[in-house]
Order: sequence, then C-alpha cells, then structure tokens
Amino acid sequence: MAEQPVAAAVKRKRGRPAGTKITRDRFLTDDELTRFMKAASKEPEDANLLMSLTYYYGLRVTEAVTLEWSDVNLLAHQITIRALKGGTTRAYALPDVLDKALARRFKRRTVSPWLFPARRRRDKAAHISAQKAKGLFKRIAAKAGIGAHSIHDLRHTCAMQRAASGDTITALASWLRHRRTETSMQYLTVAADAKHEAALAPVVGRFLQL
Repeated sequence: MAEQPVAAAVKRKRGRPAGTKITRDRFLTDDELTRFMKAASKEPEDANLLMSLTYYYGLRVTEAVTLEWSDVNLLAHQITIRALKGGTTRAYALPDVLDKALARRFKRRTVSPWLFPARRRRDKAAHISAQKAKGLFKRIAAKAGIGAHSIHDLRHTCAMQRAASGDTITALASWLRHRRTETSMQYLTVAADAKHEAALAPVVGRFLQL
C-alpha cells in the first residue's frame, strides 16, 4: 500500500538526535472512513455516537469522553466543546444526523452527567476512560480492516477534509479549537497533496451513519 502523503517535516528519518520528538500525522482515506463508519454503525448506538462526534468535530479523545449533557443544547441544536490542552471553548451547530442521535440518547440518559458514562466502574459518576475509547476505536477499525490507525486519526481526518474542502486557516483553527493558527497550517499543506490524489472526500460529514 502506498504511503499516505505527509509533510516532509514530520516523517521519521534515521540519524536524528536521541530525544527528538518525532510525529507523523495520519488520516483515513475516503474508502477507509467509509468502511470505518459502516463498521461503527453496527456497534451499539453509544459507541457509534462517540466515534461520530470524535470524527465530525475533530475531538481529542479526552474532549470526547468528557462531554457532558450540560454541553448539549438540543433546543438550540448546538454542542459546546470545552477547552482542553490549551485550546479554546467553542459552540457548534449540530447537523441533523447528530442532533437526532443525541435526542435519542437523551431519552435513554441515566443520572450521570456524562454523555458516555462508565458502565462497570465503582464510581457511578465517572465517564468512560480514554483508554476504553481507544480500545473501542481499535476494535471497530479491525472490523473495518484499517487496524493501523488510532482514534486520534479521526481528528486528523476531520482537519484534512475541512482543509481540502476550502476552509481558510482561520476557520480551520477555530474548528479544531487551536489557539494559534500556525498549529493548523500543516493540514492545509498535506490536504493540498491529498486532494490532488483524490484521497479525501470534499464534503465533510457525509460519512456519518447514525
């Protein structure tokens, strides 16, 4: 399989000094995301909703598992993502498919304040762990035949798709809750190459299957 396009600056090279932080940004291609979301749609609705929110809003895993019902305004059709990791807090419109899924989930909510409460922990007020969410992603990805990816790649995929579909650097940074626009610049560079190779879908969110 051909290597996915990545910025030259983030590729691992031999001979780098010990301790140098090396990163390699990844994303799901159109075909991979289609297969992943199809596999997720066959999971329990909570699992599918968690993966769909993570992808659509480009959530970090901690942002996803710590979502609370107080962050959701079904009357206004909005969800608020609270600032983590030095980012910014922002309210987003809910697309119809997510709005309806959250409304269904709201009818089944428990006394827990969390959208995704822990099921088998002694602390009934706890949310599911980041490790649990990562494991859930891995299980779905394996069923979809894309086991090499991680849950954070859903965030990269969201960013790449928005960049490929024409988001400005300011709009992209706002969507990803970056404080500095420079942090988002890498996606514009890589997305230009990926779009040229038809690796990404130009319409963000058309993969959701809820």
